[in-house]
Order: sequence, then C-alpha cells, then structure tokens
Amino acid sequence: MAKIKLVNINKTFWQKDYPLQVLKRINLLIDEPGLYVLCGPSGSGKTTLLNLISGLDFPTSGKVYINDKLIDYKPTNIALIFQNHYLFNDLTAFDNVCLSAYITNQEINLESINLLFKQFQLTHIINQKVKFCSGGEKQRISILRAIVSNPEIIIADEPTGALDEKTANIIVDNFKKLSYKRIIIVITHNKKLFKKVADKIFNLKNGQLYEENTKTMEESHCI
Repeated sequence: MAKIKLVNINKTFWQKDYPLQVLKRINLLIDEPGLYVLCGPSGSGKTTLLNLISGLDFPTSGKVYINDKLIDYKPTNIALIFQNHYLFNDLTAFDNVCLSAYITNQEINLESINLLFKQFQLTHIINQKVKFCSGGEKQRISILRAIVSNPEIIIADEPTGALDEKTANIIVDNFKKLSYKRIIIVITHNKKLFKKVADKIFNLKNGQLYEENTKTMEESHCI
C-alpha cells in the first residue's frame, strides 16, 4: 500500500536578492488509498508542493518519504499528469498512451488499454492522430498515458481546467474509481467539482496546509 509522508517541509525561492518562502512547516501523512484534493489561490505553492512529493524538486528543509523511503529522485511508482499535455501530435492516441511501454520494452496488455479507452469514452479516437483530437480528448489521453503503467500514486495538476462540464465529470468519475486502489492527489481551482467525491480536501494558504472538513467547511492546521 502506498504511503506519503511530509515532515516539516519548508521551501524558499530567491527573487533577485530576496528570499520568498513558499511553503512553511508542512506536515502531511497519507497512508490510505483515496482521492485527495489540494486547493489554494494562484501562486500559493500548490504545484511546488506536488513537485516535492513527486521528486521533481527538493525542499529547502524537511523530509519527503514515499513508502517510508526518503526520496532523492523521482520514484518510479508515481505518475504525473501535467496541465500541458506533452503529447506527440503525429502519433495516434493509442501510441501516445503506450509510448513508455515501447521505450522500456514492457509488455502491452491490449485488453486493459482498450478498457481504459472505453472508461474515458475515447474508443472512437483510439487510432486517430492526436493532432486531430480536441482539447478534452488530449487531456484524457494524457491521463491514460500516466495511468497505463498502474502506478501506486497519481499526481494531477489541474486535470479538468478549461474543460467542458461533461468531459470534466468523466475525468472526476474515473479518478474516483481509480482511487479505490491507489492514492490520487489533484490540484484544482474547482473545489465544487471534486467536493462530493474527495476523501480529503486540503487548502494551502500563506504557505501552510490546512485540512478542510467536507461537511462543516471548517479547517484544521496540518501539524
């Protein structure tokens, strides 16, 4: 079972000659599968925090543990879904999803891949070049590419941003199903969209992390 533990995390960036502390004494423990939502105003440090969890960046001080191991590189059991799709336009949707398997010579399970395309309502474009796909289709393709390797942890940065309501709900519904067996952390400005399905909602304010009670809307400081 996957586990994420942050211990007294601080992160400071330098702007010219002045330090800017983005994260202050962040403590967090996630040790159960579920859908965890991270909210906060633009520039509050949400993406920075997820970069630390995923090993793309390192804290100024404090420690990040994945499965009780102190990370000093990007763990292979974490899949990232970015705001930008980073897809290959001249490859088909299927080939984009399977690209990592091609590169690493992993066996491709056609049945499971076809099922994913069906679940995300993408069967009709499975053999279509990505350059002919809509923005919503590209976003879902990038999600499939991230989850096809069956990661223990999925981190998604604004996966429903700029999508129509129908497409956004397809993504939310599938994230909830996937979260029964893994940890999924989602950054979003649309708290309302995820509120009914989130297991926990966290708010990042002034560099500090608070857990929101989804029933009372009250917040408690994560310490």
